[in-house]
Amino acid sequence: MEVVDDVVEGNAVLDQVDPENRDLFREIFLNENSDDEFVGFDAEDLENDEGTVEFEDKWIQDDLIVHAPVFRGEKKINVDLDDDCEMIDFFKLIVTEQFLEEVLVQETNKYAADFFNSPQGRNLKPQSRFRKWSDVDLDNMKRFIAIVIGMGLVQHQDLQDYWSTDEMLRTPFFGNTMTKNRFLMIMSLFHLNNNDNHVPRGQDGHDPIFKVRRAYDHFRLKFEDLYSPGENIAIDEGMIAWRGNYSFRVYMPDKPDKFGVKLFMLCDSSNGYCSRFEMYHGTQENVSNKGKIYDLVMRLMNPYLGKGHKLYVDNFYTSPILFHDLFQRRTGACGTMRVNRKGVPADLKTVKLKKGESVAMTNWTLQLLNCKRDVHMCTTVHNAEFINVPGRVDRTTGQPIQHPRCIVDYDKYMGAVDRCDQIIAYPAFKRRTLKWWIKGETTPQPTVVRGAANPRDVERLTGRHFLSKIAQKEGQKSKPLRTCPVCSTTTGKRKTVGDGRKTVRSTYECKVCDFGLCVHPCFMLNHTKKDYKQAHQRLQDQNETVVTQTKLNIL
Repeated sequence: MEVVDDVVEGNAVLDQVDPENRDLFREIFLNENSDDEFVGFDAEDLENDEGTVEFEDKWIQDDLIVHAPVFRGEKKINVDLDDDCEMIDFFKLIVTEQFLEEVLVQETNKYAADFFNSPQGRNLKPQSRFRKWSDVDLDNMKRFIAIVIGMGLVQHQDLQDYWSTDEMLRTPFFGNTMTKNRFLMIMSLFHLNNNDNHVPRGQDGHDPIFKVRRAYDHFRLKFEDLYSPGENIAIDEGMIAWRGNYSFRVYMPDKPDKFGVKLFMLCDSSNGYCSRFEMYHGTQENVSNKGKIYDLVMRLMNPYLGKGHKLYVDNFYTSPILFHDLFQRRTGACGTMRVNRKGVPADLKTVKLKKGESVAMTNWTLQLLNCKRDVHMCTTVHNAEFINVPGRVDRTTGQPIQHPRCIVDYDKYMGAVDRCDQIIAYPAFKRRTLKWWIKGETTPQPTVVRGAANPRDVERLTGRHFLSKIAQKEGQKSKPLRTCPVCSTTTGKRKTVGDGRKTVRSTYECKVCDFGLCVHPCFMLNHTKKDYKQAHQRLQDQNETVVTQTKLNIL
């Protein structure tokens, strides 16, 4: 390194700095108390020293020159799978036989033994189903889990209805898999940890989530190891519904399930896969002096730092110091921001804007943006550029609506956790229980698999459906008709002459599916074929072939 010597005044060193960097150089190093603090530093070394100036010291109203980290990771499943693998193969990657045997089976049998040795277990009523209890084995536990998953796919109002013999309610799968009494006994004695090791609340070593600790640690490890997320990831809160009394139950009015146990989740923005999560269970000590939220994000991000990921968070997590430290570890970040966060310049808080105006401030690492309607953004991967919002047009002018690129990307990638919650909600098994931890263990991880069943398709193909005449409303003169989606064809555009569109209306309907259906063959195809339109087209082609062949035989 070339040493700068013969320094008499600070301006002598400025001559060796590029003109566009002199203002930055002067603000960092020149002050009235020291004229020779640059001795021993090359000008290039000083320009590249990112740690010399604290991130919140100097803000200017300017645009950020983006130097976003390059993504060097790879979005992939971290195990080898055959091309013909099925959904059960993905399930076995997460819920292993070792976990089933060592945790679910052993702990359930241990809890059952403790129960039958207790006064309550020794004084059972003569007609109690628990008198027929026998220890659970691996096959029993697999059947139990299969029924729990099935109950999420096939909805009944009462648990007993799954074993009903009534023609309207009968679902043979459940009775063929396990008897009702056996299922109810396992569900009552289901357990995940040894109560002998539990430390009571208030004593040293107490674990608020002891009941699920082994399962919690297992799934956290599996979710992280099995999949590497893509470039864009998001952190947000999820919720396990619970309205009972527990010390760390929270209330979140913006969630569909407003009361419950809160999860902090890191998800892949492209598919909603939850790679890492933490369960909130009360106050925790700070690892650093930068706040609990800062520490939480750093813990969730720890395996992915330095790989060039772009993290999207809401204003609960966003702070200039967090984004600065993430950037120093080659991780970009973008999120909405509360203006009362430490390090936000006062000028950004007080500026008055008119419609369509925005103001951008930077400190050469962070970009702060204030738009009309008090939308404040903080980012290290965007500048203040405005772009067209896909699919949005101003109705008065006909011109495309423009937003800052950081807001467009935030809207695109921030919904990862909500998407995860949405996928979970479809097959969720929700039953009232006195045990909060059973709620958590019956909430599945959304594994996105090509060809996975849609819950609506499952109900349409497995439920009991009946064809009925469309009821005529009072005063209605014409015959009531509804469009049949099986044999009707649409183009997705405005109807024109000769466009091939065909609309078929029927006087019959399926009340469960809530649309009209022709008696034959549409009713049968709708309830037996996943892609009923393709099946109908194939049937038409076969009929045309038969007619053509018949005519040729006659000729």
